[in-house]
Amino acid sequence: MKHINQLKLITVFTALLLCGITHGETLKLNLKKGDQFLMHGRFNITTSIIAPDKNMEMHVKFAPDILYRIKELTPQGYAMDVSFERLLMNAATPLKEKDFSIDTDAIAFSDSLSTTTGDADLKKQLGIMLKMMMGKSLSLDVARNGKILKTGNIAEAMQPALNYMTRQLTKMKLPADSLEKIKAKQKNNLKQADFASGFEKTFIELPEKPLNQGDTWQTFTPLNGDTLHKMTNTYKLLAINPDEYLIESVSSLPEMLSSGAGGFLAMLFKLEIGENKAIYHLDRKTGWIKSLDGSMTISITINSNSSDKKQAEGKSTKMSIRTDYTVTM
Repeated sequence: MKHINQLKLITVFTALLLCGITHGETLKLNLKKGDQFLMHGRFNITTSIIAPDKNMEMHVKFAPDILYRIKELTPQGYAMDVSFERLLMNAATPLKEKDFSIDTDAIAFSDSLSTTTGDADLKKQLGIMLKMMMGKSLSLDVARNGKILKTGNIAEAMQPALNYMTRQLTKMKLPADSLEKIKAKQKNNLKQADFASGFEKTFIELPEKPLNQGDTWQTFTPLNGDTLHKMTNTYKLLAINPDEYLIESVSSLPEMLSSGAGGFLAMLFKLEIGENKAIYHLDRKTGWIKSLDGSMTISITINSNSSDKKQAEGKSTKMSIRTDYTVTM
């Protein structure tokens, strides 16, 4: 009996000891000044529209190569320079003659001397605008836990391309008020805060506490131009492998209803974020994302604001946007 009690005591002591050993790991970025990471993004976007009079589908492939350079170590984390190095873009539309393909590496700036305004030239002008953005450095401040603190140099990087677009629109002899509205929209789009969410997929906001396999945590991402709604991101540490962390991300957004313009244009919009999942592979040494695979579905329903329910439903338009994406080093 004495030996049995001793065996129980040893078992309990061993279990307590093991619990103390599995204290978890604190995940964070561990970078050095001068580190560089060239990330290759591949986005396949399918847009389906079901309208009362017709249905249509469009496919867009978007492939940016983005270079991240660690410029300085800061008290909070890291100051980075970020630049688009190359962009491939391909669109397949219901109207085949509107299809286009762009490779910024194949565009020469001498093409910008073109003055015509046909469809072919508009595609060329879009390519030139994108080319003008290549190699321009944006600034990005990121905390050691992956939280994006600040973006900068957005206006400086984009202004040449926007100036070019304004010159092309001027050649089209648009009404003065329309041109001013476009310029105002451009200025609004250059707000620094609007661009922070564009880098959200490259970084995960990690918790300050140690994590064990199976642990979960949440973050909340504000939507561009929306102070009322936030994306809820739930993360789960799936595995701790010898050279990487495997993390699952599931994002959700509450159903959004908003009224549009008044009068005969009055509409009711319903926006739903469907499945939005991603799997991240984080380098265990640096905390940098080695790769990620994900998909997201957005559904939009636009109903006529008619007092006749059947009439309103008959005039509804449904749009579904599915994005499948991968990012690799």
